[in-house]
Amino acid sequence: MVSEKIKKLIEKQKKNSPAKRMSEYIKKNVKVKKEKKKSKKKLTTSQKEKLKVHSKHHTKKHIKMMENMMKGGTSFTKAHNVAKKVVGK
Repeated sequence: MVSEKIKKLIEKQKKNSPAKRMSEYIKKNVKVKKEKKKSKKKLTTSQKEKLKVHSKHHTKKHIKMMENMMKGGTSFTKAHNVAKKVVGK
């Protein structure tokens, strides 16, 4: 009986994991052009500097998510707004 409760909790956590929510949110709300999705580009020096200053106020998870989205071609502002909604501050 205890193991069934644990199994149900684990399944529930998998459904509500931050990664799952992030991917669902991005699919619904963020439009990424097909061309930019093919290859990940490197961040420019100005983008890196901006993220470095930005990282003082936000978690590593928030910054990593922004960085990955920006490599995919999303703007800093869009990446920041999505990261706030999915990961938090």
